Amino acid sequence: MTEYTKPLPVMEGLAREFYGRCQKEDLHFQKCTSCHTFRHVPREMCAECNSFEEGVRLMSTVLDCPPEELEIGMPVELTYEAVTKDITLPRFRRRG
Repeated sequence: MTEYTKPLPVMEGLAREFYGRCQKEDLHFQKCTSCHTFRHVPREMCAECNSFEEGVRLMSTVLDCPPEELEIGMPVELTYEAVTKDITLPRFRRRG
């Protein structure tokens, strides 16, 4: 594994649970039990129920795809990258 030099998530609270699942290659998002809205980043309160317009937004990387070839709506598939021995990040690849 090469040395990873980008910022890493702080492994505490709900982020610890999210990235712990990623380490097991199991991508999960929270879903509000009241309004059934999915949300990310993990947090205690649902933004939808509190009049915020937010859904699932995930900052990630599309591997093996130059930026000029990225397109909105481009089909991708999920993969994972172990960036340290403790942190695995969700990544994407072009599908097809």
